[in-house]
Amino acid sequence: MNTTKAEAIFNTISIVDAFENLGEEELNQYYNFLDEISESQNMVLMILNKVTLKYEHVTPNFNQFWGLESSEVIDSFKDFFPKVLEDFHPLEECIKVHEELMQNFTADERMYFNSTFFGAKAKTKQGNSIRIIWHVIPLVLNGQKQSKILLSYMKDVTHLSEGDNYWFRIQTPNNTYCWFSDSKNTKKKDIISKTELLCIKLWASGKKIDEIAEKLFISKNTVNNHLKAIRNRLSLRSNTAIVEICNLLHI
Repeated sequence: MNTTKAEAIFNTISIVDAFENLGEEELNQYYNFLDEISESQNMVLMILNKVTLKYEHVTPNFNQFWGLESSEVIDSFKDFFPKVLEDFHPLEECIKVHEELMQNFTADERMYFNSTFFGAKAKTKQGNSIRIIWHVIPLVLNGQKQSKILLSYMKDVTHLSEGDNYWFRIQTPNNTYCWFSDSKNTKKKDIISKTELLCIKLWASGKKIDEIAEKLFISKNTVNNHLKAIRNRLSLRSNTAIVEICNLLHI
């Protein structure tokens, strides 16, 4: 499997057939590609069988991320994550929201979605506190068109986040849904509005606040309020943190 094909599998959510039809040699090449991506982008990548809750593959930096011995084998979600998450309740809440949404999804939405959980507090084996962003994509479906094999990445966002709020986002071909811990309501909208996104993209391009205001025909106070609203809503420390989250989620 060449790099182009591997990148296509990694970058798209329309990968059910592509992954399921990989032979053993191609599968190993794909795993090697995931290992390279994890190293270059400083994120842990995992392939989880949702039925057995066993990992089909974890990238080598998994142990380093959690402060484990290199020889320690982690093969089960069920046995590991309740031990490292300081409070498992936030993840349980997001799983519940996800499953409730899935019940009303169309076949295409069940097949092609990606979901993100942001803000879970965890501890490494050495006792270091971290906060994680967890992004999940389905690779293989079962007969009920529910996700069976999941590809996910995990990254420490302690340097980006602040406060105690956490949030959940799920995107399908036709809709985007969000859920925030402070309101506990699921909304059929994205985590950042179109106007807010314009502001942050212009800011990321190097525009000053007054230049953004002039371009969008709004006041400087409105621009600042939009950026502040994003930071507060997503529990982020800075505008730079907003840009990084947008890049991670391909918004």
